[in-house]
Amino acid sequence: MIPSKSVAVTPGGYRVTLLPGDHRLVTHAHVFLLPMTKAMQSGDEDYHLCLFPNEDTPRCFYAPEMGF
Repeated sequence: MIPSKSVAVTPGGYRVTLLPGDHRLVTHAHVFLLPMTKAMQSGDEDYHLCLFPNEDTPRCFYAPEMGF
């Protein structure tokens, strides 16, 4: 799980800003722009980000359903 304050919904997709402590693998600041089409639905109300093989590579991203 990553903090919801780390995620912003933008016209270009999700902007994920991670600082050390936001994810167990993160040792320095990161900003990822992830397309909406790549986001999978979270099974809970939280955001999740898989980093592999290192902290610089987002492998998968889960977002809660957005209700409008």
